[in-house]
Amino acid sequence: MKRFLFLLIFIPSIVLSQTTDWVQSFGGTDSDKGISIGVDSLGFIYCSGFYNNEATFGNITLTNQNLSTWGNNKENFVFKMDSLGNVLWAVPGGNQSGGCCDDRALGMHVTPAGDVFITGTFWSSYKLGVNGAPGTLSVAGTQLNAHDNSLLAKIDTDGNPEWVIGFGGDNTSGGCSSPIYDADDHSYDVKVDKDGFIYVTGFFSGFDADFDNFTITNPEWSNDCQPMGYIGKLDSNGNWLWVDKFDGIKDQRGSRDNRLAIDKFSNIYVVGGFQNRGVSQTGTFGPFSITSNGEWDAFVFKMDKDGNWLWAEGIGSNKTDRANSIAIDVCDDIYICGEYRNPMVFPAANASNGTDTLSHKQKRDVFVAKMNNQGKWKWAKRARSEGTD
Repeated sequence: MKRFLFLLIFIPSIVLSQTTDWVQSFGGTDSDKGISIGVDSLGFIYCSGFYNNEATFGNITLTNQNLSTWGNNKENFVFKMDSLGNVLWAVPGGNQSGGCCDDRALGMHVTPAGDVFITGTFWSSYKLGVNGAPGTLSVAGTQLNAHDNSLLAKIDTDGNPEWVIGFGGDNTSGGCSSPIYDADDHSYDVKVDKDGFIYVTGFFSGFDADFDNFTITNPEWSNDCQPMGYIGKLDSNGNWLWVDKFDGIKDQRGSRDNRLAIDKFSNIYVVGGFQNRGVSQTGTFGPFSITSNGEWDAFVFKMDKDGNWLWAEGIGSNKTDRANSIAIDVCDDIYICGEYRNPMVFPAANASNGTDTLSHKQKRDVFVAKMNNQGKWKWAKRARSEGTD
């Protein structure tokens, strides 16, 4: 039996030692995974992820309807708890009709009012809510062939689905030398600003991708079969306001994710990993070009709320490196966490020689770095062991 644990620890600043208030476990007899967690202004807790077979959340059991045809498919879940760990509701999302394949919630944002936004992937069609129940929403797949689509959905604080949309690339393999890898679109992260506008980032495969009235293209698709990243803004009803593309996404044979954050002015920051592409052998981020130091480098870029590019920076060694997460403090300084595989230099960071150079120990090490809101590095630290971190 595989279950995931939910652990909540309250840490008052005046207390030196911590105690565990409670621990909860959820899931079923197969592989289940909790991905995201959030808290609203009243202290209610929300969690999202995906599950196989059946998964139990408190007294609520969700059943994966895909197992009747496909034995190892996943569907996503969202549930809400009170501050004592009691489950109040749980909502499933997926095909729910015995069709193929994985449907996963990969990112979530909770507003102070308790509205929940999830983003991720679905295969051929998607239903949010208990199949057939009042309030169930559905969306057809947007792909020209049957592979991962991107999804975005809103659930209110009482667990009622409000809307769900699907979007992504055409996924046609024409010109791609490795069509087995050319199919997927994923949406990885979502944030909502103080005015209720929604920002989402992920990647698309194929020559182009449609976001309602907006289309973005991947000009290097026929040359390297590499997907492209996207960043977009929507209104509170799920209507696209703008969308743009960038080269910062890892190829489909490896890890693929990018993460975003927004500051108090609704400026947008996105991190991930990129590789040099095209004739220029650079990574393109709007008007900015970054050259990788090796196989893959980490990137971070900033845009304003209207989609104007402000700056883009890359950092890395001569091997594969990437940024996995980002946070912004009250002073709008930026904190980035990621991984690196050889010594890595952070130019102009606070060190006696004008740089912070992180040495490397074994395989994959961890870095944490701080930069200001103009994209200038302040410091960088490492964490490492004898193995892969």
